[in-house]
Amino acid sequence: RAAESLGWTVALACDKCSSVGRYHKMNYRSTRFMHVDLMGPTAIERICAAVPQGLEVVVCSPPCQPYSSCGLHRKHDPRADVAIACAEIATRIRPLCFVIENTKLFPTSKSNPVFRDVIRPMLEAAGYTWTIVKSDLCRLPNGIPSSRQRVFCIASLHTLPSDQLQFHRDAKKNRRMPLAEWFPDLIHFRSHPCRSSAGVFDARITPCPASRTSSFTPIDSKRYRPRQNDSALLCQSRELTRTERLSLAGMPPSHISYIWPPPG
Repeated sequence: RAAESLGWTVALACDKCSSVGRYHKMNYRSTRFMHVDLMGPTAIERICAAVPQGLEVVVCSPPCQPYSSCGLHRKHDPRADVAIACAEIATRIRPLCFVIENTKLFPTSKSNPVFRDVIRPMLEAAGYTWTIVKSDLCRLPNGIPSSRQRVFCIASLHTLPSDQLQFHRDAKKNRRMPLAEWFPDLIHFRSHPCRSSAGVFDARITPCPASRTSSFTPIDSKRYRPRQNDSALLCQSRELTRTERLSLAGMPPSHISYIWPPPG
């Protein structure tokens, strides 16, 4: 929907998960969906053959686990090859712009340096120029009260406007938006802790921690052990509602009423 609001037409959406395709067809009937494993032997050829000529933008969000600060940092993680496959698709299609969205450590990863060693030189050899934009969602003027930090690696055949790049540099100086700015009645909330982080947070002073796979599942109060930086006792906090979580994921109100997979 964000692309359509900018006047773009989405030519093709791809995902490995078959259930995504099922719900994609229910919600985006006018957009073609391809169920494909990018690691498959013919995946790249199938995708390139399916898109129309003159495609302007290719956007991908490969698995972030090989590069995430919360991950295990295993060397030669096979999931890192997905990003390489996306880059190969871009070099064959040759859009005006190719964007990789990922965790902020993606371009500098030492355990899986696929961007530095493979993707960056691949696109540069094809005539593209790279721009790396790191974005902290809770610091943007019209951002989201989430501490999720992302990086956008942009390969383009043209020079990006300097004022847009300066916008993101200036945003780093802004204060972090607390979660209570969106949900004024919220005081203490809980979120699955990551390593040594807290599990209970004060919504009046902090944004929501970055969402992970476990974020949509409730914390087991019987097994939870208080953490040093918890803002309150677990019993004094509450879980975020499903609607609140979807809005923090960037879903507009129109998406919250969409058809979603059942819990579990």
